[in-house]
Amino acid sequence: MRLHSLSAYADALCSDGSPAGYYWQPAAAESGDWIVMLLSGGWCWDAPSCEERCGGERRSSHLCSSRAWPAEREATGVLASPHPRLGAANKILVPYCTSDAHMGDAAAFGLEFRGAAVVRAVLHDLVTTRGLGPGARLLFGGVSAGARGAMVHLDYVRGMLPLPREARRRVEVRGLIDSAMWLDDPPLRPWASTRKSFFGLANATANVASFANVTHLGEECAEEHADELWRCLFGAYRLLSVRTPYLAVGSQFDTYQLDNDFGGCGHWGCRPSGPEEEAFAWRFADETAALARSLAVGERYVYSSRCHRHADSLGGDFFLRGCGGVSMQAALLRLLEEPATLPGLWIDEQCDHFDCCCRPADRTTATAAAASLAAIGLCVAAYALREARRRVAKAVCPSEGEGVPEGTPAVGTNGTSGPAVERV
Repeated sequence: MRLHSLSAYADALCSDGSPAGYYWQPAAAESGDWIVMLLSGGWCWDAPSCEERCGGERRSSHLCSSRAWPAEREATGVLASPHPRLGAANKILVPYCTSDAHMGDAAAFGLEFRGAAVVRAVLHDLVTTRGLGPGARLLFGGVSAGARGAMVHLDYVRGMLPLPREARRRVEVRGLIDSAMWLDDPPLRPWASTRKSFFGLANATANVASFANVTHLGEECAEEHADELWRCLFGAYRLLSVRTPYLAVGSQFDTYQLDNDFGGCGHWGCRPSGPEEEAFAWRFADETAALARSLAVGERYVYSSRCHRHADSLGGDFFLRGCGGVSMQAALLRLLEEPATLPGLWIDEQCDHFDCCCRPADRTTATAAAASLAAIGLCVAAYALREARRRVAKAVCPSEGEGVPEGTPAVGTNGTSGPAVERV
């Protein structure tokens, strides 16, 4: 994917004032499918946290500036899918440099918070220079901070397209909101060292709402939460009122939220330590599953694994299946290609330990390898005792007999006994 600058759009700025941009990979052949994904990277919520993020030498980091962005970037996850519906699409990846979860349009603390302006510029550029128009099927989504931005903008995407009203109506819009299912719970403990102004995700969101000038609040949400508009930037509240069909992905052991709730213990390596944290993590899992159920209405698919994961739709885990044999890709294709079957809901609750059923492909491979070794051993023994055990050799060794003995249970692709499940 090649970088395209948005320098022609005066307000499409990174936090340091440099021009934002997007990575672009056109379809190999003419296609009406488009995928726009907003990238992740946290945010800042007040003067101290914004100084920590973009102050001094950090002002030129990729999260605050475009100056060091590479000219090319590899497509991954949903942007690298071989499935015809996804693989044949025009693909756009929007890097994250605005520190506001792609939502704001303001200046504060000596920085620019222009995420919404960047999104508008990207959509404008796709219409005016790339050919997005009537008849297009647009998947608009993001991961983590990008998912929160996608959540906020999704119902406004058509309106941001520089097309006549009737032409806009002929653009199909769907959403992929990966890891925006934030819960409004107080953290187990405060941050002990850095981020001393962090008092939970809800408090941070309220702070951002106070200075970032987020205008895409959603009419229904803004009416319901008129006295606390910050809730319209927060997953537990806003996802309920988004009307555009979407796939919501939320891990029951979300690494980002648990890291913040446990006081900063290393994100991906942040696992419960001791009874107190374990009890908190399981309450978190149960509340996430309950939120997932509440979202599964209308033209939505909600996907919640019991994995210690976060924002995986742009990674290899997009293709992996959980205990029930369902991958994120399969869930997304259900949203895009089988709307008559919606709402859809997949909640992984088949195991009772932390971070379980998260590498079924690995377990299947290991099971198959073990079975192969066992079969080889049996074959060797059978050949050694050919004359005395010829019938046994025919039963267990494919080269000598007729294949697997009748009645042997098949190993499904989820690593358990049962019928194989086709991988989508």
